[in-house]
This record gives sequence, structure tokens and C-alpha cells, in this order.
Amino acid sequence: MSDKKIYELHANICKALGNATRIEVIDALQNEEMTYGEIHKIIGGPKSSLAQHLIVLATKGILNQRREGLNVYYRITSVKVTKACQIMREVLIDNLKKQNQLLKNIG
Repeated sequence: MSDKKIYELHANICKALGNATRIEVIDALQNEEMTYGEIHKIIGGPKSSLAQHLIVLATKGILNQRREGLNVYYRITSVKVTKACQIMREVLIDNLKKQNQLLKNIG
């Protein structure tokens, strides 16, 4: 597989993670498998919107889903996904601290 194709696939994963609701879903699922209803209880919002976000995450290989009776269960495919999101949050916090320090130096 060419480097260009890898970059394209990488970008597609990043696009899937580039949504606040999807990051919230990943955060909710980081320690356990949950049903759609359990996720919705935590996330809230329109049910159809959450369903679409779950489909995107599953299609991109970020979530696994399994059916048991009437319930569909979701879980993260790899702990590396949650680690990546945690690292990006750390980058965000570092940037906010730097911006806050700049503001203090101005004032």
C-alpha cells in the first residue's frame, strides 16, 4: 500500500474523530460496552443524530457493534483510540494554558 493511501486512510479516521459528539461517545465507551440506549442516556440529543454518529464510528472501524436480542451493543475496537483522544485533549489543555499565560503577560 502506498504512503499516499495510508495518509488518506489516516485522514478518514481523523475526520471521523473530528466531531464533538463522536468524541463524547468515545469518552463514554472508554471503559465499557454499552447499548444504544445507555449511550443516548449519557450523550442526549436527537436519537437519529446519535445513530448516525455511531454508524460513522463503526464504519471507520473505531467501534464494534454486536446484537443481542433487541439490543445493539457498542464498544471501542482498540484502547489506542481512547489514548489518541486523551493525547489530543492534553494538547488542547497545553495550548489553553499557553494562551492563558499570554493573556496574563498582556494584562
